Amino acid sequence: MLGQGVRHGIANTSLPIGHRADDGHPAQSTLHFLLQRHEFLLAASQQGARQQHRCTRYLRDLEHPAWGRTTGAGCQTARACSLRRTPERRTFMATLKQLAFRMARTPASGSLVRFGFAHADRLLPLTSVDRSEQAALYRHPRPVYGTFHHIAVPLRGVPDIFALAHPRHSALRASLFALIAAARQRAPASVLVNAGPRQDVGQVHFHLTDDTPFGDAVRSEQLTWPDWDSAVRALTSVPDIQERYRVGFSLLQDAGDPRVRLI
Repeated sequence: MLGQGVRHGIANTSLPIGHRADDGHPAQSTLHFLLQRHEFLLAASQQGARQQHRCTRYLRDLEHPAWGRTTGAGCQTARACSLRRTPERRTFMATLKQLAFRMARTPASGSLVRFGFAHADRLLPLTSVDRSEQAALYRHPRPVYGTFHHIAVPLRGVPDIFALAHPRHSALRASLFALIAAARQRAPASVLVNAGPRQDVGQVHFHLTDDTPFGDAVRSEQLTWPDWDSAVRALTSVPDIQERYRVGFSLLQDAGDPRVRLI
């Protein structure tokens, strides 16, 4: 009601919009400023006395040019004040991320997860680190490796490593593996992709970490490939790959080593 009253009172002023007031500034600018000032004061009253004090202090720099102040820095500072994340908002976002992660690990959510990465990846509760045209690098929502743990994900619906090997995904693989290589140049990292029961989410994804996943596992020299694209395309030719898939397997590229091994 208050906002409507202020708006109607200003709109009914005798000075037509677009004409200049006595101070030489357009009336439309004055209208915009007064509405903005009213919105900030209303928000401050709702946030409590402490927040009101902060916003009022910033509003001192928000004075209209007709009153002898500049609006640039004041507007930016007051906007930052109003948009600052509160502890309640941070707690809510953390809870939302945990809930989304748990849902993504359920078998029935595979199609939904793939749709999200393919069509609405920027809306997912993930923190983006880097991205290319067809892939993105995120912070892992629940890191378990090393001092940093990221995941590289194709921005197409690809359920597992076998689907990624399809010829139609050749450009997607090039974009994804180039993104991973760029991340490894910035910081040495091991790269790991899981398949079968080891894969928790119904979208293929690659883990990057400064840790050594499966440090005690035997690195077979026979099941080793020079790079990621060769390893992915050669998987179907491994004699016992179906049995390995049933129990779960991983492809691992140790930090500082370009070779990819099946473990």
